[in-house]
Amino acid sequence: MELRPYRSLLSACNLTTAYRNPRTFDLAERTEDEKRRLGELGGLEAAFDAKSLRANEQFDVLLEGLLCNGPGSAITYVHEHRALPQSKLRSRKGVFFGKKHILAGRCIQVEDTGEDGDSVLAGIAVMSKANFKECLGFLTQSFRSFAVYCPEHDVFSKEWLLENIRRRTIRAAWVEVDYARVVLDLCRGQQAVVRLALEDDTPAFQLFVPTVLLDSLAAKLTRLARDSGL
Repeated sequence: MELRPYRSLLSACNLTTAYRNPRTFDLAERTEDEKRRLGELGGLEAAFDAKSLRANEQFDVLLEGLLCNGPGSAITYVHEHRALPQSKLRSRKGVFFGKKHILAGRCIQVEDTGEDGDSVLAGIAVMSKANFKECLGFLTQSFRSFAVYCPEHDVFSKEWLLENIRRRTIRAAWVEVDYARVVLDLCRGQQAVVRLALEDDTPAFQLFVPTVLLDSLAAKLTRLARDSGL
């Protein structure tokens, strides 16, 4: 595993522009004050050896160790890939339909209806070792899902979820996460935003964090890798 720290998101071109549709981290849409704040935030990327047969195992172990280390230490957010006509059956199923481990834990699902009458289903789930694989299945689709590392603050509420859909998504042919907005709104205190990525067909993950957390999170990931024998 290689850890790549970035002290400023404005200068972290590789971190902020890789693995995405250009709209999802569009600095041109940000105000001067927002750009200043982005410059005060940092990033940390964990990349794995594409030639290693254990790359996927390392990825799973480190991500699970970071996000499922105690109750309520992280949440997974996900929304539908596009807005759809309203349907009672779809509304009843929700975005977590068939995910028994997520549904058995602490989760919230909502339906947000736009002015055109179409709606987007979304949900948040507190991550745990029991539901990690189900959450990971969503997180690999980073255009519509991300995790929030929040060990000391509970962002879990229906109001937070609805606000997240309305303020932090881009509605076009697809409904995509606006990562610049997500990072500006959620990277505060001890919180970090986690986005999964793919580098040379090998999994990687990125953390957008307050700069003061960079060293401690890098040390935590290094310790997790060492303790796991990877």
